[in-house]
Amino acid sequence: MRIKYIILFFYTIYICNSFSQDVQFTQFYASPLYLNPAFAGATSCWRVGGNYRNQWFLGDRPYQTGIVYGDKNLRHIGAGVGAYIMYDTPGAGGYQTFEFAAAFAKQIKLGNNLQLRIGLQPSYHIKYLTSAASQNIFGDQITNLQGPVGGTSDNPTILGSYNFFDLSSGVLLYSKSLWLGIAAHHLLRNPFIRAYSIQPVPMKLSLHGGYKFQLNDANESTLTPAFQLKQQGYALQFDVGLYYERSRLVLGTWYRGIPIITGKGINSDALAFLVGYRKYDFRICYSYDLPLSRMISTFGSHEISIIFEFCSNKKQKPPKYIQQLPCPSF
Repeated sequence: MRIKYIILFFYTIYICNSFSQDVQFTQFYASPLYLNPAFAGATSCWRVGGNYRNQWFLGDRPYQTGIVYGDKNLRHIGAGVGAYIMYDTPGAGGYQTFEFAAAFAKQIKLGNNLQLRIGLQPSYHIKYLTSAASQNIFGDQITNLQGPVGGTSDNPTILGSYNFFDLSSGVLLYSKSLWLGIAAHHLLRNPFIRAYSIQPVPMKLSLHGGYKFQLNDANESTLTPAFQLKQQGYALQFDVGLYYERSRLVLGTWYRGIPIITGKGINSDALAFLVGYRKYDFRICYSYDLPLSRMISTFGSHEISIIFEFCSNKKQKPPKYIQQLPCPSF
């Protein structure tokens, strides 16, 4: 019983901290506008897609996240526009988040095979607590490890709903085989209510890139190593993966490092495995995260993504000055 309440105590602390951290997707290239606003319109025509993630689904408080987005390439001005809506609920603790964002990206040709995209993304965030938060167990309810006693002096309802505008930007450099991008989120560092005090939203920085190798076979297969390094507040995380694409099939595997807290060392978080299918302009992918940490009892996370691209004129082809991105779709 004591172990149970210790876990509940630290889980409450973790939930309060996670309230300030952005959500993450294993298939982050399948939600490109959320990764980097410079991806807006980085396609030949219209593009719509979505991701759904169910994390720690066998635990008593699973995380669920969903995002829907759409973007369009504006060929006549060499730019792109897009928007997304995201919903996130971290477990049954009563915390919920809605995020609405628009994005604009300008494309600049640097050479015959080198392109630069610069993106800007205003967004509106809604973070709030529902009535379910009143069922949480807080630190001052646990005395001498004897379990919950009495009421709590912490009133979760004081968090209520907090809404704010924010701004993100990004840069993407790419050629036929190579890409490298950097994105900065929460540039305005708006204050929000965390652990019963007002603190600024920590800025998130993301560095991502990779290289696509064309294999010499009849199926025109490709092998694409990729990575992402991101930091938000005190958390630093490194993702590295490999995609293999052959005909309509895509296979991939990723390693993810758990956030590194200063002085606490380095641990492994998860291995992710994905399989995708592509037919013409339609793509669907499923991935599973196998935990490598002590959270293995939660049996990992499931994620699915769907992407659909279409043109108003089926015979229309992208002009020669539009360089197709080599990065994976999932």
